[in-house]
Amino acid sequence: NFKEDVQRLQREKDELNMKNENIHDEMTPRPSWDLAGEVIDGGAERWMNVSVNKTSQEKLV
Repeated sequence: NFKEDVQRLQREKDELNMKNENIHDEMTPRPSWDLAGEVIDGGAERWMNVSVNKTSQEKLV
Protein backbone atom coordinates (compact mmCIF):
# COMPACT_ATOMS: atom_id res chain seq x y z
CA ASN A 1 0.00 0.00 0.00
CA PHE A 2 1.36 3.41 -0.98
CA LYS A 3 0.61 5.13 2.34
CA GLU A 4 2.44 2.43 4.31
CA ASP A 5 5.42 2.66 1.95
CA VAL A 6 5.61 6.41 2.45
CA GLN A 7 5.43 6.02 6.23
CA ARG A 8 8.13 3.34 6.18
CA LEU A 9 10.39 5.49 4.03
CA GLN A 10 9.83 8.48 6.33
CA ARG A 11 10.85 6.37 9.35
CA GLU A 12 13.95 5.14 7.51
CA LYS A 13 14.83 8.72 6.53
CA ASP A 14 14.42 9.89 10.14
CA GLU A 15 16.64 7.05 11.40
CA LEU A 16 19.33 7.83 8.83
CA ASN A 17 19.23 11.53 9.71
CA MET A 18 19.67 10.67 13.38
CA LYS A 19 22.60 8.36 12.60
CA ASN A 20 24.16 11.08 10.47
CA GLU A 21 23.88 13.63 13.29
CA ASN A 22 25.42 11.18 15.76
CA ILE A 23 28.32 10.44 13.43
CA HIS A 24 28.87 14.15 12.83
CA ASP A 25 28.94 14.84 16.58
CA GLU A 26 31.42 12.01 17.16
CA MET A 27 33.70 13.11 14.33
CA THR A 28 33.80 16.78 15.33
CA PRO A 29 36.66 17.22 17.80
CA ARG A 30 35.80 18.90 21.07
CA PRO A 31 38.38 20.56 23.30
CA SER A 32 38.90 19.27 26.83
CA TRP A 33 37.41 22.38 28.36
CA ASP A 34 38.03 21.12 31.91
CA LEU A 35 41.76 21.58 31.31
CA ALA A 36 41.27 25.31 30.72
CA GLY A 37 40.82 25.81 34.45
CA GLU A 38 44.41 24.70 34.97
CA VAL A 39 45.84 27.56 32.91
CA ILE A 40 43.56 30.58 33.33
CA ASP A 41 43.81 33.14 36.11
CA GLY A 42 41.51 32.12 38.94
CA GLY A 43 41.79 28.42 38.26
CA ALA A 44 39.13 25.79 37.78
CA GLU A 45 36.52 27.46 39.99
CA ARG A 46 36.65 30.71 38.01
CA TRP A 47 36.63 28.80 34.72
CA MET A 48 33.50 26.92 35.79
CA ASN A 49 31.80 30.20 36.68
CA VAL A 50 32.63 32.00 33.43
CA SER A 51 32.04 29.05 31.09
CA VAL A 52 28.80 27.59 32.42
CA ASN A 53 26.06 27.24 29.76
CA LYS A 54 28.29 28.59 26.98
CA THR A 55 28.93 27.02 23.60
CA SER A 56 32.45 26.19 22.48
CA GLN A 57 32.41 29.29 20.27
CA GLU A 58 31.39 31.49 23.21
CA LYS A 59 34.15 30.02 25.38
CA LEU A 60 36.74 31.10 22.83
CA VAL A 61 35.75 34.78 23.02
